[in-house]
Amino acid sequence: MSASLRFLLILTYLKVAGSPALACLSLHLPSEPIRKESGESASIPCGVLIKCKADHFQFTWFVFNASGHRQLDLIRSKYTIYNYTLTIDPLSHNDSGDYICAVVGVTTSEYQQIGHGTTIVVRGSTMEVVWHILLWLLFTLLTIYNLALMIIIFRKKVIVYFTSPRLQ
Repeated sequence: MSASLRFLLILTYLKVAGSPALACLSLHLPSEPIRKESGESASIPCGVLIKCKADHFQFTWFVFNASGHRQLDLIRSKYTIYNYTLTIDPLSHNDSGDYICAVVGVTTSEYQQIGHGTTIVVRGSTMEVVWHILLWLLFTLLTIYNLALMIIIFRKKVIVYFTSPRLQ
């Protein structure tokens, strides 16, 4: 993920503060992309190390994808969090993107940190791919059949035209 997107995320969702205490928070996400099929589930662990003295921390997740970026709706959605791990179930093609966990101290906003992000790539299920291939194959065969039919009709018309007696 580019540095400009990360900076935009900080400016948009987290309070910007001179934070000397960033060393007391550490977030670790998997660096390898997660590749799944549509309909499956995916889990992204957010490894959290907290050494700060804030009373409470607020955790949230963001996604950056082709349609933009947004904070995930964790209340009424297919996203669930358990032990700082985000689970998406079921996955759809629209879930492809970079997922980032972020933490901010509730009592003091100087404690804040953003993880580096994990990429999820969702591709269609095997049956979807098979159906698309069969559909394109059927379309191609139908096009060839129509073309052959048009050639036969055209040739018959030409033969009839040249073999019929002409009115003089």
